[in-house]
Amino acid sequence: MRGSARQNWHIPDPDLSKERQDQLLRAALQQRRVGEALRNLLPTHPQYAALRNALEVTPAGETAKIGRIRLNMDRWRWLPRDLGERYIIVNVPAYTAALVEKGVTLSRHRAVAVRSRRRPRS
Repeated sequence: MRGSARQNWHIPDPDLSKERQDQLLRAALQQRRVGEALRNLLPTHPQYAALRNALEVTPAGETAKIGRIRLNMDRWRWLPRDLGERYIIVNVPAYTAALVEKGVTLSRHRAVAVRSRRRPRS
């Protein structure tokens, strides 16, 4: 989505304040390790790793699939590195929602994703 249709859905990451970002980048520049510093900022969640692996094994000709994988990897980059000890993760294409606690999926349930057809009141 572009323009006014885009929604601000990212979650602020308290672990990487502007001050911490500045410290990391200055140190990376001083040590000449900018690439390494940026790689260390990538998500560490297992689902991000699975997407990265899927991207590596997807044939170059499957451009639509590559685009979907990259889009989902980008979505993970907007989330905090630490989702907490307990969270719910929704897999819209698979129509499932999973409760995760301490890195272990405790339960998985079928879910329905619908698009609201109602317009907000002015």
